[in-house]
Amino acid sequence: MARAKQIKVMALVNIKHDKNFYKVNDEFKLKEDEAKELSQRGFVSLLEDVKKDDEENDNNDDDNDENDGENEK
Repeated sequence: MARAKQIKVMALVNIKHDKNFYKVNDEFKLKEDEAKELSQRGFVSLLEDVKKDDEENDNNDDDNDENDGENEK
């Protein structure tokens, strides 16, 4: 089973996560989905960029854009 990608974050509040305690301004790593959720709630600040699902899909669509204009005449 593949490991989930981890994102580096900074605590904005005191947090207990997975039996560990983190104080304000402590830096630690979280699973990508947990980091997104805690960031949205204002508990952590993301120190690394997290790709949104929409951005990943847009990147896959860009590969096919080269042929889009050729058939339209």
